[in-house]
Amino acid sequence: MQKTVEIEVGGFPLRIETHRWAKQSNGSALLSYKDNRLLVTANMKEECKEGQDFLPLMVDFRENTYAAGKIPGGFFKREGKPSEKEVLLSRLIDRPIRPLFAEGFSNETQVIATLLSADFSIDYDSIGIIGASAALLSSTLPFHTPIAAVKIGWKDGQFAINPGLDSVKDYDMILLAVGTETEIVMMEAGGKEFPEAIIIEGLARAKAEIARICGVLKGLINPDKVAVVPDTLLRGQIDDIKTRMGDRIKEAIYTPDRDAKDALLKQIQTELKEGIEDEAVLARLKNAFHHAESEIFRTTLIAEKRRNDGRAFDEIRPITIELGVLPRTHGSAVFTRGDGSRWEYRQALVPSGEWGDGA
Repeated sequence: MQKTVEIEVGGFPLRIETHRWAKQSNGSALLSYKDNRLLVTANMKEECKEGQDFLPLMVDFRENTYAAGKIPGGFFKREGKPSEKEVLLSRLIDRPIRPLFAEGFSNETQVIATLLSADFSIDYDSIGIIGASAALLSSTLPFHTPIAAVKIGWKDGQFAINPGLDSVKDYDMILLAVGTETEIVMMEAGGKEFPEAIIIEGLARAKAEIARICGVLKGLINPDKVAVVPDTLLRGQIDDIKTRMGDRIKEAIYTPDRDAKDALLKQIQTELKEGIEDEAVLARLKNAFHHAESEIFRTTLIAEKRRNDGRAFDEIRPITIELGVLPRTHGSAVFTRGDGSRWEYRQALVPSGEWGDGA
């Protein structure tokens, strides 16, 4: 059913039209924000692969050159592979929507966002997330919770909502927040030095804007959603494992030594698998065990305020940084946090100073 809603965001009207275009898609939303035009479609495969216990979700954001009134030149006169910005925007959309699908839903799903017209004077990153939410809500997919996003900029003591790409570098802080009507579920921030109070105020302003947008998105919810039948067999296995092995799993989770913890959890799994030869049953048992482990850890973390390595909630792991570890690259660094490490390198062809956050 075609619906249209409109709300003012950052001083400009954001217009959302569902099922206006791409009518054969399960859900679609056309967003108009100044001269930005973004089409988002949501589709799912009707049949679910037997035995599949995860959600195969693909999110793809594409901003083709024609959106800015340009034509690819040179030898290749077609659109190329996704740019770094497109990949990052796809991830920004994926991250908040993935946990909001109904538990147990595992049909192959695609959310495709295509920027048809680009207006660089106002942000269109955030409307990609709003568009995905609108398309999913208007579809029959089991997605019921509206989410929205807004970008907050700060400079010269003033906050701005959804600053455009042509001015974003002028801001001392840029904050992208995503949330439901009541909570912030994801945020990314960057910029120059700024007080902690500024980011707190930015989050408060973003939360208020997000709540307003989510309130409007509620009107797009399709009442004929696909019903997801709970997997009672899996739930029964999880409860059985927690009853029989719950104390041992909890003890293993809170074992300080990582190798010892892994050995204890492996031993518990081995005992659970004894006498079972059916591969399908073993796969389901493995899935049930990981669910039980996660639930035990989460319950203990919330109820007892205990982290599995003994840290307080406001305590971070030790961080060390080694600089200049490679002799011939432009720059190199090794970051180590707790027991894990992340390797970063800098290519010799990149001029000094262009990385911003580099070594």
